[in-house]
Amino acid sequence: MAGKEVLFKVDLKEIKEKNLPEINDEFAKDLKSSSLKELKRRIREDLERYEREHSERILRDNLMDWLIRKTPFPLPQAMVERELEAMVEEALTRMRYSGIDPKRMGIEETKLKERYRPSAEKKVRNTLILEEVGKKENIEVSEDEIGKRIEEMAKASGQKKEDLEEFFQKERSHLAGLREEIRLKKALELIVDKARIKEKKVKERRKHQDAKV
Repeated sequence: MAGKEVLFKVDLKEIKEKNLPEINDEFAKDLKSSSLKELKRRIREDLERYEREHSERILRDNLMDWLIRKTPFPLPQAMVERELEAMVEEALTRMRYSGIDPKRMGIEETKLKERYRPSAEKKVRNTLILEEVGKKENIEVSEDEIGKRIEEMAKASGQKKEDLEEFFQKERSHLAGLREEIRLKKALELIVDKARIKEKKVKERRKHQDAKV
């Protein structure tokens, strides 16, 4: 049929028009707000929280990049390889979950390793720096902090807190990993607290927090 004119006959059954709802209190109630004013307040708070968290992420990244530049040291290649393997496996799992067969798509694991190696090296370097800060500052993690983190994880995943607590009690290696995660986070928070922070505007008109240590 390529290059030929073809005549098709179709029967039009119906025409639909999308009607947008009126923005009023009834619309707000459908979104679980008591009124339109309340809905606007919630949206504003969500946007402000997003901007605040975005700025904090930029600040933490800038601080760690600064520390990496100021404290060069050779990396334990065994740690890098373990982190690299984990990153590649996570990438492959995401592909399979999305219905992509890496082999059929010609995605080679060696190519993925080349792509993720800089990220793996950076993550290992970040971890080692924060571990050293944690040791020097004698940062410890309390049982209350572990309980609070488990509660946050339960809310985020929709699981029962008791089930997660039971899991971590049985899987002691995972509990140790959770404790270390909290300790590293506290080390990073300590670095942020001791940094001299200067705010400046960026092109997106967001407040961008830069840091000088």
